[in-house]
Amino acid sequence: MREFRSELPSLLHRRGLDIEPVTLEVGDYILTPDTCVERKSVSDLIGSLQSGRLYTQCLSMTRYYRKPVLLIEFDPAKPFSLMARSDFCSEISSNDISSKLTLLTLHFPRLRILWCPSPHATAELFLDLKQGRPQPDASAAQAVTAESDVLGESADLYNPGPYDFLMKMPGVNAKNSRALIQNAASLADLAQLINSVQQRI
Repeated sequence: MREFRSELPSLLHRRGLDIEPVTLEVGDYILTPDTCVERKSVSDLIGSLQSGRLYTQCLSMTRYYRKPVLLIEFDPAKPFSLMARSDFCSEISSNDISSKLTLLTLHFPRLRILWCPSPHATAELFLDLKQGRPQPDASAAQAVTAESDVLGESADLYNPGPYDFLMKMPGVNAKNSRALIQNAASLADLAQLINSVQQRI
């Protein structure tokens, strides 16, 4: 609903997309049943990175949607960049915006970052992302909250707390996590599995 203060909904409507205005706790737009978009202006992106709010938003999106998207929208009247070239640091710094964005993508490997120079470009991009894909269910999207206790992607398989813990372990990534989950019923089982492998080595 808060997105109706911007011009994007009317641009989407003009391109023939039906918009169901509901209040979402996770994401700004649900394009398909598995695609969730968090839309940020550059100033909002910087503020959200500094406060840590964007981390929480990305955590919720990656937990409940297979295709989480962070869309950064630039003002068409300003240069298409996050910061001046003179502000770039050669080393990762906790205060540097580009470093924070880099760390965000490392922490959430499934997160896709899209850059758009205007709401018009965003509307065209949304059309492309929705092409030939199923429509989302507004009531299902509205029911997803940050406190939901199951993962939308695989509600029968994963408990979000241990899953998040597993994904933060060294050497664990999106590619090998599924194999680990299939071979260990709990984190305690995983610890025993690792211990037995180390004893064999």
